Amino acid sequence: MEADNLAVSELAPNTADSAEWVATKWDAAEHLPVIQSFLSSLKVAQVFAWLDKLADDKLMLSTSLQTQPNKAMFFTRDTQRLILPDNIQVEVSGGWCPSSSAIVTSVSQDITCVNPRIQEVVQVGVIQGGDTMQSLLRLMSTLYAPQFITGSLWPESIKKDFIETSHGLKGRTVLYLPQGNMADPVAAAADKDLVQRLESITIHWTRQIKEVVNQQEQDDAAEHAGPLAEIEFWRSRTVDLGGIRDQLDDKSVLQVVAILEQTRSSYLATFLSLRKAIQQEAVVAEDNLKFLQCLEQPCHTLACATAKDIPKILPLILNCVRMIWSLSRFYNTPERLVGLLRKLSNEIINRCCSVICLPDIFSGDVDNVIIALEQSIEAGQDWKVAYEHTAKAVAARAPKPWSFDVKSVFNFVDAFKERCRDLLEVCEAQLQFGTKAELPVFGGSRGPDISKSISDIQASFQKLIKGLQSLDYSILDVNGHRWHDDYNKFKAGIKDLEAFQTMAKRESIKRAVERKTADFQRLFIDDLNMVKKQFDLLKRVPPADPVLPRYAGQATMALVLAKRVDNTWQALQEVVHMLPVVPEAAEASQQYEALHTALHQFVEATHAEWYNGLEGNFSGALANSLLLQDKTQGGLLVMNFDKQLLKMLQEASAES
Repeated sequence: MEADNLAVSELAPNTADSAEWVATKWDAAEHLPVIQSFLSSLKVAQVFAWLDKLADDKLMLSTSLQTQPNKAMFFTRDTQRLILPDNIQVEVSGGWCPSSSAIVTSVSQDITCVNPRIQEVVQVGVIQGGDTMQSLLRLMSTLYAPQFITGSLWPESIKKDFIETSHGLKGRTVLYLPQGNMADPVAAAADKDLVQRLESITIHWTRQIKEVVNQQEQDDAAEHAGPLAEIEFWRSRTVDLGGIRDQLDDKSVLQVVAILEQTRSSYLATFLSLRKAIQQEAVVAEDNLKFLQCLEQPCHTLACATAKDIPKILPLILNCVRMIWSLSRFYNTPERLVGLLRKLSNEIINRCCSVICLPDIFSGDVDNVIIALEQSIEAGQDWKVAYEHTAKAVAARAPKPWSFDVKSVFNFVDAFKERCRDLLEVCEAQLQFGTKAELPVFGGSRGPDISKSISDIQASFQKLIKGLQSLDYSILDVNGHRWHDDYNKFKAGIKDLEAFQTMAKRESIKRAVERKTADFQRLFIDDLNMVKKQFDLLKRVPPADPVLPRYAGQATMALVLAKRVDNTWQALQEVVHMLPVVPEAAEASQQYEALHTALHQFVEATHAEWYNGLEGNFSGALANSLLLQDKTQGGLLVMNFDKQLLKMLQEASAES
């Protein structure tokens, strides 16, 4: 479809009147700002128009294609040239002008048509089929490729870039097949222009095939890739080489070969030798893919694992690698295996990185991060141990041992473990100097000075943490070498703080803290013994309280004693993780558990004793008159409430 025949109305159904259809679809408030931005700004390079099927075929205009419609129009412009009156003539009308326009704009809120001269700076086209890449590939293959390949006006470097880009759109190598009648090689060989064009095409074929044959490894951009990328590389290579092999058997290629044989072209021998190489490389790719596929499922499991799950996945993966080493015809070379093991190292590092939360380190929430860092270090160590164990098994049973140098396999793993240890030190510093926990209240005349000194230390430490947080690279990326300098600056910055940190680790300080902890535990034990004495007295002598009855009074007093020891115990548990382990702690815990259980059992037993001791006909007592006339006292009214019923109600009311 020619550009000067394109308009937004091209999206209309074939049976619809284009002018009327556009008038119903056009929304000036929504569409005109997009068009005005496209025409007036050099930063806006394209506009897309399509119908949104989910919104009743609403006309959509946007600078990006936000969906994959079955049909869409694109308008692209030269961002180096302004749209001026000398290259665009605008005609204003009160409605849509169904002329051969390429784009629309607005003047004074009116819909406007643009003269075809806009093609000097704007290119227009249609995307069909819902796949933008396939649509672009069709355009390049049918319109541009023949001119680029056979033309002589374009430099070779530009031709090469264009061809590589067009092939990349399909994800595989596509050989350009010439058009024309070449059934008679003898007659075609007499056409010098045709022969020259075919030789040019053959040169490009040769270059394409050489690039595919020589691409034995993934590119440098995949340096962090895992084993799944290696499997996908060989799967893609198998498809690519198989596709080239099928294309080389195409009738058009065979006709080109026959014509060049007639002319004894000097370019033909190289091309024919590459045909044989393609056959060999296709066999290699298929065999490698067949063996690597056994790794696919365990490597998918590894790609979803956390650091703590990695060690139990490694043996299965290494057994698969061992099988590939023993049985594969082409992949069992030291270079291939080292590359595969290096990708396993990359995946392990990637999985460990996924559970290490750097923002938590900087904010001071380091408890979970410390666990993740320790698990990551352990995963790296287990990976090396698992490899060494498998290597010994291969040396003992296989004819070819794993005697190759694996420094490149574990260099990054070792560096990553060191990085994790560095971050562990940062986490420990956060625990020591961070502001997450509130400062205690220091008594005495020097209390305010001590609080201020500690606050100053915390403020200085926070500046150092912000320095690490503001680094413009990933701290977990072991490929970079800037971390060592930045981390050394961080350590130098806390040099003054380390004096306090070292003092806090001195043996005399540790012994003093242990002694005070033991004293505290003994105080708690003394308190438990005092509560035991009060409990024993309570069991022997019920409380003589005028308000509380016997059973309810005993239970209430027992619960008061239980709450007393429970409160002390809970306060102790909140700080026990910061205290050293002392022998008195175990004794205190045993005595607390025993007393806590005895108190609650006593409450339950007291309630059961009261309930089982209830006697009397309470239903009948409730039927008695509340007042009686006492004739012995001259006929005065006296209370007639049953005493057993009253006692039972007092106990029940007190227990509730």
